[in-house]
Amino acid sequence: QNIKTIEIGDGVVSIGEEAFWHCWQAKSVVMGNHVKKIGTRAFVYCDLLETLTLGEGVDTIGVNAFADCQSLKEVHVPSLEAWCNITFEGIRADEISIGDLGGNPLSLAKHLFVNGEEVKNDIVIPDGVTKLADGLFRGWDELRSVSIPGSVKEIGHYAFAQCRNLTSVTLQEGTETIGIHSFLECSQLKEIVIPNSVMALGSGAFSYCTGMVEAKVGDGVNTLAQTVFCDCSSLASVTLPAGLTAIGSNAFGGCCFSRIDIPERVEEIGINAFYGCSDLADIYVHSSTPAKIFAYTFWEKTYGKATLHVPAGSLQDYSTAAHWNRFSKTVDDAEPSAVLSLKTVDQPQIIFDIDGKRLPHLTPGINIIKSKNGEIRKRYKRRMTTR
Repeated sequence: QNIKTIEIGDGVVSIGEEAFWHCWQAKSVVMGNHVKKIGTRAFVYCDLLETLTLGEGVDTIGVNAFADCQSLKEVHVPSLEAWCNITFEGIRADEISIGDLGGNPLSLAKHLFVNGEEVKNDIVIPDGVTKLADGLFRGWDELRSVSIPGSVKEIGHYAFAQCRNLTSVTLQEGTETIGIHSFLECSQLKEIVIPNSVMALGSGAFSYCTGMVEAKVGDGVNTLAQTVFCDCSSLASVTLPAGLTAIGSNAFGGCCFSRIDIPERVEEIGINAFYGCSDLADIYVHSSTPAKIFAYTFWEKTYGKATLHVPAGSLQDYSTAAHWNRFSKTVDDAEPSAVLSLKTVDQPQIIFDIDGKRLPHLTPGINIIKSKNGEIRKRYKRRMTTR
């Protein structure tokens, strides 16, 4: 209990469980470059510990290794690559446990130093890093932006969870997996663009990102996992890939968009996928064959107030399909399309008829549309039939 400084030499390769348990007067820990593993609860209850210096060799930190080190202020690492290569044991993909945070000293310290220089606000992950470990930056409130290169194939579970001041994430082509709850509760994150190389998007990956306004999901994703954008209460625009085949339960629960386009290949939409989407007014379905849905895929109020738009010739199929037939208003004006988006914000545009007369909105027949950026395109609108 009288130890003030702990220095671990290069001859040590592993620190055992509870090795320095309750060394409450220790203020500094410095590890040699040969230390590879820090055991479970190795420094638990080191109440006055302020500075931790890790060597180049650390690759594993055990469960609650630094739990209750409430005075910890600084974590020093030799390189950002070395930090990215650490595995934090005990991060569970299926739940959040405050105790698990004790394995990652950064969630307590808040200040990261790389080769003696503090990293503030912005991080560029070095090219060549292949995986960001589970819980790597979880709970680090200092983080404002992160750029992740294509060499990173996997972003681990909870890797950036609860980074509540994170406003910008840049992903490059090459990343293949975004783990469960990777960006959970990043409440200041405004938008996300998921590259086409991403094939696995974990459940709850962006749930409770309450400040997110726009999300674009790349072409590599064919299944939206459950709760992936759940309670993104500001989400106004989402772009989905044409090859999407399934939307998981509660995937968009609590979002605020007023329109949704369901891609043509979607075969199933899970329970509560759009539950609590109180602003949802128009649902465009781009498949002539009704996908499987459940009684509570949509909010109860949605069935009564929203308009269901289906492709021409499929009105009868939707009017007899389970749960689709609960919509009080169905029209057959949806067009099969590979470009799909969910929007609440109207795009500035001017609409004319074929004779050049300005129109207040799209009307049956040929419409000429001039966008704000000067682009001119032609669109044919069918005359609707209503059930």
